[in-house]
Amino acid sequence: MVTTVIEREPGQDDEAPAPSPDAPVWPAPAPRNGKGHDAAKKRPSLTLDARTFVGDDEPEGEDLFSPLDWVVPRFVPRAALTVVGGMPKVGKTWFVLDLAIAVTTGQPLCGFWPVHKGRVIAILEEDTRRRIQRRLWRLARGRDMDPRALDGLRLAAMSGFRLDLDDMRSRLEAEIKEHGADLLIIDALARVHGADENDRTAMRAVTVPLQDLCAKYSVAVVLIHHFRKLGKDDDNRSPGELLRGSVDLWALSRSVVGLRRQSDVAGIVVDASGNDEEVEACSVVIESGENSCGKPTVRLVYRGPVADADLAAEAPRILALIQAAMPGGITGDALRKEAGGKGTRIDAVRDYLAARGQIHYGTATRRWRVQGPA
Repeated sequence: MVTTVIEREPGQDDEAPAPSPDAPVWPAPAPRNGKGHDAAKKRPSLTLDARTFVGDDEPEGEDLFSPLDWVVPRFVPRAALTVVGGMPKVGKTWFVLDLAIAVTTGQPLCGFWPVHKGRVIAILEEDTRRRIQRRLWRLARGRDMDPRALDGLRLAAMSGFRLDLDDMRSRLEAEIKEHGADLLIIDALARVHGADENDRTAMRAVTVPLQDLCAKYSVAVVLIHHFRKLGKDDDNRSPGELLRGSVDLWALSRSVVGLRRQSDVAGIVVDASGNDEEVEACSVVIESGENSCGKPTVRLVYRGPVADADLAAEAPRILALIQAAMPGGITGDALRKEAGGKGTRIDAVRDYLAARGQIHYGTATRRWRVQGPA
């Protein structure tokens, strides 16, 4: 991790971040009293030799995921830009609202990924306040909580915020400073500037000020952005390669989290790249329901790696076919015929059920049967 050292100047606000105690202090200007040459020799060095810098051993794994380095380990690094990308209507806003609630409360993201608790500012320019209110109520109920208790979360919806206006950037910095934000969410990047997305210079004028805020306040910035129109060869590309506009956005980001629709499953694929620690592509399902009072709820639920999630989604149907064939059971050929589709796919789902002890194969009868009593 690269640590940016910011030395407090005389008169600088006391709430500005203090220099790291372990980092070398940036040298002061040489005095102009005729003794500058001798004074310069005694100043602390700006750099460290490699042996001193790396220390005696590699840092332990848990240190790499400390609150000093991450807001969400493997997903959202502190003091850096993260881009959450995807096609329209894939669930990006649901995902970042769940992220906001998770960080504010310290509860896991999507019920699975641990987070470091902190304060969150969310600027949501793609949706009305009423729409965001409804989503927050439903997500909070899905976590058995009241959204009015989210004391560490501040939000704005369709406020006309612009990153390319000096006054707006100053107001944003004041908010971060006043409320001590650990995470800033902006949804979506295309809504908060008037620059040409394909113009590298224009886009740097939008993103570099955000990087400056990251460095100055150690805040994690999450930008929501859209994928370009996908082609048939894009399935195996990383999320960063699929972002719309200039590649500089990808280059300037420390992490890119991609959301894609999952075929044949009511869920989304979450994939992250560009981190020190990669995230295996996995399935997240957006579940709608009701609480005990009959009020609507929404939960984002981690379902495991993509391959296992696909098989799990088809497993109930295959299990039902085997149960219907009880007590005698069913042969592999008959199961493939009854299930339809590709035989290799049916076999994979069947093996998935067998690995979990739900069905077993009788070598004498050469039939598949439900494990235990029918």
